[in-house]
Amino acid sequence: MHDYTRDHLGYRDIDMSTEKTGFAEFDATFDFLTGDMDWEEYGGSWYRKVDHRFHVVKIFDWREAVGEDEASEIDGTHHIELVEVDTNDEDRIKPALECCGYYADEDGNIVCDSGDMLAELKDEDTWRLIVCEAMVSYGSFANIHDFSGSDLNKMLATMLAESNQMVDDAEAYERRMNRVVNRIGSTAREMQRGDINSALLRGLASGDERAELMVRMGTLTRE
Repeated sequence: MHDYTRDHLGYRDIDMSTEKTGFAEFDATFDFLTGDMDWEEYGGSWYRKVDHRFHVVKIFDWREAVGEDEASEIDGTHHIELVEVDTNDEDRIKPALECCGYYADEDGNIVCDSGDMLAELKDEDTWRLIVCEAMVSYGSFANIHDFSGSDLNKMLATMLAESNQMVDDAEAYERRMNRVVNRIGSTAREMQRGDINSALLRGLASGDERAELMVRMGTLTRE
């Protein structure tokens, strides 16, 4: 059962030099979403509800993901990622639910393919959490920050500090959402809504060869 009684909007000072940082401090703000109980080896994800938005932290062990040999060539044993999900994005909810075998009935309740009710629309917390999990699985999110490392405490503390700043500082939030997150120039906000056309159009206007190649592959049709 997920605990929604916590103050998810509360600011928490991050002292990277103390033992209070890391998982204990992170766990006081984020709740477990999915993954294995032995998340350090098999991976896991956590969420923080911020109104209709969710900050989700995902972590996995490179050694489990790609094998010991390939992992030995990576700088760090684990990879961590902070993403933001917008559960008000109606255009993305339907395909995200469908990718998980769910759908919204005529009343807006979330139902699985077997017909079992997962969440009634009036149970907003559970409804949004299921949508959040589906959107993460579907890939409908804004990439905020990711990196690899071996000190899990510092990695989690870094993501907590990043999340806190986005909650408390509107300008910092806009900077992160407008940051370019891939090689074709898409911003985090554009990726969240599944928009690659904007970046391709900018690339075409600037003569970017990658954008031209993707257009030739049929990713974007010129009018």
